[in-house]
Amino acid sequence: MIKCLMLDFDDTLYNFSEAIKKTFFHMIKQSGVDIYKARKCIYDLEEYNEKKFCKINILYAGDDSYNVTSEFIDSAFDYYKIFSGIIASYSNKIISSLEYNNYFLSQCRIINDCVETLMALKALGTPIVILSDGRTEDKIKVLKHFKIEWIFDYIITSDSTQSLKPSLKFFNKVKDLYSIDLKDCIYIGNHISDYIMSKKAHVKFYAFNADNSLSSCADKDDIIFINSIKDLITIENRGKNDYILR
Repeated sequence: MIKCLMLDFDDTLYNFSEAIKKTFFHMIKQSGVDIYKARKCIYDLEEYNEKKFCKINILYAGDDSYNVTSEFIDSAFDYYKIFSGIIASYSNKIISSLEYNNYFLSQCRIINDCVETLMALKALGTPIVILSDGRTEDKIKVLKHFKIEWIFDYIITSDSTQSLKPSLKFFNKVKDLYSIDLKDCIYIGNHISDYIMSKKAHVKFYAFNADNSLSSCADKDDIIFINSIKDLITIENRGKNDYILR
């Protein structure tokens, strides 16, 4: 029996990276930026992201005692503000935040059979919790767009833990909420930080829709790679009489 199913959000539940990239290109196009300047915008964004993640690594470096400020979280995860700031160097015309949000949500897609499997587990009374870097308000917008916010018992993010993965504050929050042994829980993620966090907490880890950072760890015997969340059920049922789902 799974005491709690925890899962990452962006690029695990839905196609975040693809949707946000398309939204950036849409903003460039709607702002009337020409092809040459558009390339500069893309270069500027890549440079911004590189500096952002370098800063995260320097400031944080996996120290569980370090508290990330709300100002830093906003500067790192408010993509409308980030994109607008970059494009403003090349155009005076910036689309509204409403148009940004509407276009971004229109590009979002649930990955594979996530919802069906999560609904079945929810019906059995399994607690389901999202653990994600970023801002809670952004996660709620996407969940409401898909009309699946009711599936999740809690959404634990950077602004509710004042931390970034692989901080154990995410798992500790779940432990406090349910008073459970994390060894009886499962975590699904797609990034190396998800794996490191799970390893530190001795939580069983499943890799779904794994990115390059995690694919390079394919030889690790404590990572179970799955092609869909339903595969997790099949694996967990093996050799057991009390099936989770049939």
